[in-house]
Amino acid sequence: MYGYDVGDLDGDTTADLVLTVDAEPAGKSLHVRFFLQRGARMDLVRELERAYLSDPVEVGVSIDDGVCHVARKRAEFSWEIVGYSLKGNVFRQIEHWETYRLAPPYPPGLAVEHTSDRRSNRTVESFYRLGDERVLSRHEGGMVPVFPRRMKLPPLLDDAIADTTPHSLTRGPSSWFGPLDCGLRVTARYDTASITIMVRVNDDRIVRDSAGVEGDRLELWFDPGTEPVITPSGKPRDKAGSSAFGVRISMNGGEQPAILARQAERKSRDERTALFGKVHSTVNTVEAGVWDVSCEIPLRIVRGVSGAKTSRFAACYRDIDSREHPEWVTVIATAEDFDPDIPATYGFLTFFEPGEIPYEWEDFNLLPLVSRMRSAGVIP
Repeated sequence: MYGYDVGDLDGDTTADLVLTVDAEPAGKSLHVRFFLQRGARMDLVRELERAYLSDPVEVGVSIDDGVCHVARKRAEFSWEIVGYSLKGNVFRQIEHWETYRLAPPYPPGLAVEHTSDRRSNRTVESFYRLGDERVLSRHEGGMVPVFPRRMKLPPLLDDAIADTTPHSLTRGPSSWFGPLDCGLRVTARYDTASITIMVRVNDDRIVRDSAGVEGDRLELWFDPGTEPVITPSGKPRDKAGSSAFGVRISMNGGEQPAILARQAERKSRDERTALFGKVHSTVNTVEAGVWDVSCEIPLRIVRGVSGAKTSRFAACYRDIDSREHPEWVTVIATAEDFDPDIPATYGFLTFFEPGEIPYEWEDFNLLPLVSRMRSAGVIP
């Protein structure tokens, strides 16, 4: 045994145990074992494996406020800490922190830190220089988990992000009275051909396009990440020369969405289609003040040809308060300090592969049923 900690993991006020031991066969990895106290005995309920570089002490465990944190060194200048919860008889990853040195084309000596909350699907990204505690750039946004279309999810898993309404921006005498006045909730699914972004929009009154005046509209912004989002000085880069693009959807419904991108400027419809593929959207009324907006986009332009695990993304809604005063606008987004011209201010899409278990989720409530089914020969 190399390390251990005790604390209450499942909320029953008894002392549970997490420890690290050598993995079998012997090699540069450890088993992280979770034990829950059941009366006079300790039951092993979960086992994880963590690799180390040169010394087993590079893997550590600690229990604090009902969360077990498992830390490990992944590479030189690269560390990871994962927080696990065992509440409600469900084992799941609820927190994730990582830091690592950025590779070219980023400047030498530049590093990034990500702090993610899997319960709220929020993430904070900070850039800094190695050996310097000053933060060069920091942004917070939503992180949408994108699952395959037919993947069955655990019933308690929240797969959506919402707008940062406490940070809503208003222009002119506009005012925001809460999420029923104006609010967003975003989910996403994908297959090998396309990704569908689904947005539930709350807007107490839709102002439609008329007489050359743009009405309420939803914008979806993407950056597949083919270019650095910060400059050599560590400041956020604008989207000029980047792969960032947006899709603008009018709340009129029945209209094709518009592509907002430097690459699409001064191009014909056929040229834009050849560059971005076919993008479709629908706007449907759910009930008074509630709309469902769906937008289907070719996967290749969102995830990139390399099939990256993450892609930058933000949803933004522009709500005009009055047809007579179109300059009175409330702007909400799924990322704080969002600026469509600065990709570093976006949040993220995180793609899960078919068969991948989301956040290492395991429902212990099913174990007795599985055991009985196996004993009865129903399952192998």
